[in-house]
Amino acid sequence: MIAHSNVKKLNVFRAFFRLLPIVYKSAPLLFIISQVLGIFHGISWGVNTLFTQKFFDSAAKMVEKKIGISAVIISLIMLGLINIINQVLNGVGNFIPMVFSDKARGKLSIKINEKMGKIPPIYFEDTKMLDNINKAENGKDNAVWFVLTFMIVFSFYIPYFTFMAFYLFSLKPILAIAIVIIFIPTALTQIIRTKVFKKLEDKSAPVRREFEYYENCIVGREYFKETRILGAFSFFKKLYKESIILL
Repeated sequence: MIAHSNVKKLNVFRAFFRLLPIVYKSAPLLFIISQVLGIFHGISWGVNTLFTQKFFDSAAKMVEKKIGISAVIISLIMLGLINIINQVLNGVGNFIPMVFSDKARGKLSIKINEKMGKIPPIYFEDTKMLDNINKAENGKDNAVWFVLTFMIVFSFYIPYFTFMAFYLFSLKPILAIAIVIIFIPTALTQIIRTKVFKKLEDKSAPVRREFEYYENCIVGREYFKETRILGAFSFFKKLYKESIILL
């Protein structure tokens, strides 16, 4: 029996929980730092909304001559500081995941190579097995960002929406329902996008493997001389163009 026939179909959540420990172990400290920063970043967005309201409230009171201009200046300074903190967290929060993803991709590449080393050579003649290997190699980058995207929901959106829920509830209880209405589509969007990507990947993997092979025959160091000597350049070029159109 071909080895790939034992591959189980994973849904979005099962795939996430399978990938999470692998991605986490690739760089635990960076992973934790990125999630902690995500929490503070989410809260900072909520605090920014709060201080924006306080600034406009103080400006309105100043116009009504209920407070002096000094109170408005203090509100403006606080709003500016919150925005600065927000932008710093945003910059660092975008940089650390990039560093983390590089390390995680390296770890996943090692795991893929270890798995491939255990596959009997005869299975490399099977096209479906080669498609699975191609999907694994091209999917490791997306696997890392898939985990990070899911974690953003927990580390950024949940703290942000929780803060906003309490804030809106303090203004008017019925407004807190708006947070639920906004959060559910955000979570569903991530799940639907992942499922759509999986279907597209299953369809594109065989074609992508073909055009990568043709490209290697045309310009790859391994086959370049042989292709030129045999005069097969035009042949592979035609196949390459056809495979790109299909993709």
